[in-house]
Amino acid sequence: MCIMTHETIVTLKDLKIVVMTCLKCKTEISFDLTYERPLDIHRTTATPDKCPTCDALFDQRAQENIDALRVAYKAILTQKSFTLTFRTKPDVP
Repeated sequence: MCIMTHETIVTLKDLKIVVMTCLKCKTEISFDLTYERPLDIHRTTATPDKCPTCDALFDQRAQENIDALRVAYKAILTQKSFTLTFRTKPDVP
């Protein structure tokens, strides 16, 4: 028996935008992973602390993890010795 599955392969450098969705109102906030934000002494994170639409508070760990993802993304892109890819496959029952 042979099963054919569709597989999507994406290289890390093709991923540039991460989207955070508010669970309360479904507002989507997009972040450019390559964006160099200006330093601001009043903010320690590039992600908002609450939804701009409904004012629901975001988990502080989500902010920290998105910032960590941005740092890791930039660090991995500078590596010349390997290519990082993601493979996605649909769930097959």
